[in-house]
Amino acid sequence: MPVFPARSLPVLLHEWELVKGEAVGWQIISNDVSGASFPQGEWRDVAFRESILNEAIFSGGAFQNCEFFRCSMQRLFLDRTRMTETVLDACVLTRTSLEGVRADQGIIRRCVLNSNNARNARLNACFLEDFESWKTRFDGSVFYRCRFRVSPEEGVAGFHQASFGKALFIQCSFEGDVFREGTLEGACFIQCSFNRQSWEYVSQENTIFWECEGGPNLHCSVSGHGRKNGMERKKEELLAALEDLDAESLRDALAMMLVEEVQDPAIHGTVPENTPDSLGRDITQARDFPSLFRLLKTRLNLKELDQFSVDGGSVWVTIGSRKHEITPGEGNVPVRKTPEPTATAPRPSGDAGRFSNLEL
Repeated sequence: MPVFPARSLPVLLHEWELVKGEAVGWQIISNDVSGASFPQGEWRDVAFRESILNEAIFSGGAFQNCEFFRCSMQRLFLDRTRMTETVLDACVLTRTSLEGVRADQGIIRRCVLNSNNARNARLNACFLEDFESWKTRFDGSVFYRCRFRVSPEEGVAGFHQASFGKALFIQCSFEGDVFREGTLEGACFIQCSFNRQSWEYVSQENTIFWECEGGPNLHCSVSGHGRKNGMERKKEELLAALEDLDAESLRDALAMMLVEEVQDPAIHGTVPENTPDSLGRDITQARDFPSLFRLLKTRLNLKELDQFSVDGGSVWVTIGSRKHEITPGEGNVPVRKTPEPTATAPRPSGDAGRFSNLEL
């Protein structure tokens, strides 16, 4: 197990060249690697403890079962990295680039995040506890089945003046005042639960809470015709929340929202072929938008997909009594609609319209 103590950066960099960018089992303790470059590196079972990582470059790399403990991470480049079962504990991240990060089953505990860029991040089954975030941007990010917990005794822990434009929170749980003050404008919460969250200082303009518990605007369950209309409103609200997302965000959101729960494996331990994991891989590899929806219609028996159809190499969505084509082409192509007897004048050519930029 290689150990790199204080003032051993030259040795570390030499070893990095020898292992050709694949570090396994390293212990980096009280070291200063500021400004070092490790782009697209592979890190497995590596511990960064009480080290200074300021302005280091880890862009496009992968971390598996790694730990960052009491590290200074100012202007660190972690954009487009993939983190699996990786822990950040008591670290300070200031003006760090986290754009496009993919984190799976990670933990962020007792960390301070100041003015970071975490746009278009994807967090799956992560746990964020007693963190303190100031002016960090999470626009376009997707949080799936993540847990957020803020203890009352932690004072100012939680999100402050953060930006969540077009962010999706799907089946997440929030305990305590996670959102302290600021705005959630443009965010969408789907089947989330809130416990002891105060909404007094949080703006929810253009924010959607869809089948959430403890949110500020809950939909009531009614029977008969009223319930049907309520479901239609929910679908329209969800579509409105997704209409401006880029293709990758929509693809990830659909993968997360529409995959059925896996049943317990058979006695012999075999795993069904059509598991959420395999479907997720297929969705990621879908070559275009029609292929994606054709896959979903085939693999998923969900009534939520009834309003979508694939015809003539295009995807169509029915909203109310109108049928709209979701254009798979390149951006700024106006939405084409099926002819209707009372059709209105077409939109100007400069108006991209609903779903026009969804190219996978």
